[in-house]
Amino acid sequence: MILRVRIKWAIAAVVMTVPLALSGCSDKQSAAEASASASPSATAKVMEVEQGTDEINVAVGQSVDFQTTGPALWSVASSNEAVFEAIQPSEDVFTPNTPGGVAAAPGVATVTMTLPSNGAQWAVKVRVIGPSPSPSSPSPSN
Repeated sequence: MILRVRIKWAIAAVVMTVPLALSGCSDKQSAAEASASASPSATAKVMEVEQGTDEINVAVGQSVDFQTTGPALWSVASSNEAVFEAIQPSEDVFTPNTPGGVAAAPGVATVTMTLPSNGAQWAVKVRVIGPSPSPSSPSPSN
């Protein structure tokens, strides 16, 4: 008798679980899902920008790697660090050996790479798209 009750409960659990699992398989997207899939993603892999590119669009939180030529380490500067935080290249194992940065907040910044040996420059207009990141700590209310 106990065995039959347990089997009935197990079958009931499976019958109730299968429709719930399949409900996520619908082809229809909600408005929020459609909007999210149409905009740049901060969780996407690092954006690699080929030398010569003069404008890019990135999402807040997106990392960018500017592909410079030659073995020399180019320096990098951002016209607006609040919008795009520049990361200097390095030969250590934890930092890329090409200039890069992270999109910090919506807005526009010009990122300029400079070759120290001869002063050659490459500038890229970076448009950062997306909501502002939430503050690290809530502000006190009055």
